[in-house]
Parts: sequence; structure tokens; C-alpha cells
Amino acid sequence: MIAAQKPAPLPGTRPRGTADEREASAHVREMFGRIAPRYDFLNHLLSFSLDHVWRRRTAKRFRYILERPEARVLDVCCGTGDLTFALDRVRTVALGPIESGDLPSIGTRREPIVGSDFVEGMLVRAREKAAASHRDTFFAAADALSLPFADASFDLITTAFGFRNLANYEEGLREFARVLRPGGELGILEFTEPETGPMAGLFRFYFKSILPRIGGAISGDKEAYAYLPGSVSKFPSPFELRLLIAKAGFENIEITSWNFGSVVLHSARRHSALTDAVLRSDYAAMSAAIARGANLNEMVDEMTPLLWAIMGRDIDAVRLLLESGANPNVRPNRTDSPLWSAEDDFGLTEIAELLKSYGATK
Repeated sequence: MIAAQKPAPLPGTRPRGTADEREASAHVREMFGRIAPRYDFLNHLLSFSLDHVWRRRTAKRFRYILERPEARVLDVCCGTGDLTFALDRVRTVALGPIESGDLPSIGTRREPIVGSDFVEGMLVRAREKAAASHRDTFFAAADALSLPFADASFDLITTAFGFRNLANYEEGLREFARVLRPGGELGILEFTEPETGPMAGLFRFYFKSILPRIGGAISGDKEAYAYLPGSVSKFPSPFELRLLIAKAGFENIEITSWNFGSVVLHSARRHSALTDAVLRSDYAAMSAAIARGANLNEMVDEMTPLLWAIMGRDIDAVRLLLESGANPNVRPNRTDSPLWSAEDDFGLTEIAELLKSYGATK
């Protein structure tokens, strides 16, 4: 059987009848506001309650961050808060509960999990659920493309089944990178269409023929549940999204799939302060990171800050790193070295000579 042709991915969601980012964003906000009252019930019904499992697995993936009391966590496009609460439950298991009405002891003091969404109806429901279950969470109205938080504010950003609804995916990723601290983590949980395999046809049949009918009948909003399968089919493939994440300033990108490949978690780490400065050719920031003790020879995804500088043809960054003590012979594999990359791969004679002056060999 020949796999169905997947439409070319769009720069962001484009609901039917919208022509640009502004119209798309307004349409999504209004549409999700309409279905907010029945949103939880239909999520659980249409996923056979597996959405609980996927969110719980996502939260556990970041346990090592959640068990740090000082870690700040943001759940973007949080909807009614299900992933926000899953993150808080993992943190509570790790740190112990905070009793309602009492000041926390030193051992349980921690930052609340922050959930944000630009649909007020969703936030109303999230706050009601938080109050009923005494969760240590805080919910804020915020557009994911223009977050009201300072640079480098969070240690972890997550989003579950909401990133696909952004009007501009690259802009959203850049905004996530902005508010994440260097070395912070990102988790994007999303639907995707399996391209091959025995479940691909069944998935498309359920998503395009069954789900819209059930969702539309129960919610009374056929348009909203017809939007879902279309948005998934036009969403970037896992590999395409991986490239967008890397382009936005992330590394250590991992892809984990569940439910026969129809649900995918992308996890990634924000570049370190030194690597980020090298990529931006920000020499003052490079010097500051080095002064704070940055690892000059950090190897991530088979790249070091020196190799990034060479690939960027930035001789000033190369010089600064070498003068600060970067090892010119740390290589990502057995054959390629920084000197090999400069001289043979890119023909950068001046950078190659500089590397040799610091003892670089092939």
C-alpha cells in the first residue's frame, strides 16, 4: 500500500477561512473558548483516556527537574491544566505535599508550576480544578507567541497538544528559548500522523471520519472537531519539527513516540550560555560565560563551542575560545577534528592557521 501524501507543513496553524497569523490566532482563541465547557470530557472520551497516560509519561520524563524545589516550570498552552497538574503530582511525589493553609516547611518549599493559555474559558476551568484538588499551581493569561515573562525565567517549558495550534511555530520556539534559562529543558507533546505501518490507515480513518462526528455531536461544535484532523495532517513531521527546534537554539533533541507513532514527545535542552553566545557572535556574553566557569570543551550532539564557531566562520569567536583555554583537538568522532573541519570541510585557511598555532592536529 502506498502511504498517503502528507501536505506540505505550514509555518503555523491556518484554520479554514483564515489568511494570516493574526486571523488564525483569533480564530483559534474563539474556537477553543466555545468548546471549553466540554473540553475535558471529550479529550478523555476521544482518546479512550489515554491522554492521562501520555501526560503522566511526559511529566515523569522531567522528574529530575521537578524534584528541584527551586526549579521554575511553565506549561504553555495549558488548556484546562491537565499537564500542569501531572507535573505538580510528580513534583509532590518527589518533594512531599504542601498542606493547605499551612506555611511549607523548609523541606517542602518550592516554586508553583505555572500554566499559561490565551483562552480565558480554559483558564477558568483550570483554576476551578486546581482549587478543588489543592494543587500547587498558578494560571496566567498569556499568548505563547509573546510570553509576559523575563528572559531566562524558567528551567522547564512543556506543552501538550497545544503547540500545533500556534500561528507561527518558529516564533513560538524562539519565544520558548527566550524565557528558558541556558541548559533549560523543553517538552512538546503532540499528535502526528503515522506515515506507514498497519495503524496509519486506521489512525486516519478514526481521526478524519469518527472523531469529528463524535466530538461535533457532543460539543455541538462540528467546526472545532473538524479542525483537529486537518491541523494534525498539516503539522510538521517529527523530523521536520526536530529541525525547527534545533534552529531555535536547542540541542540534545530526543523523539519518543507512543500509540503506534500517533503521539510524539520532543524533548530538548536549551543551548548553554557559552554555545548560545557563540551562535549569536556575542563576544561580551562569551566572555561572561567563560568568566563564570563555562565548560569550554562541552560536547553536545557531537559539537563543541569551538566547532560551532568554526562552522559559523567566526574567527573572533575561535580566537576568544582558544585564548581562554579551549582544547583545539577535542573531536566529535574518530576522524573529524576542529582543524579538519576548518581546513578540509570549509576551506577556512585563516582559522586553520590559528588552530595550528594552538597545537591543533588532524
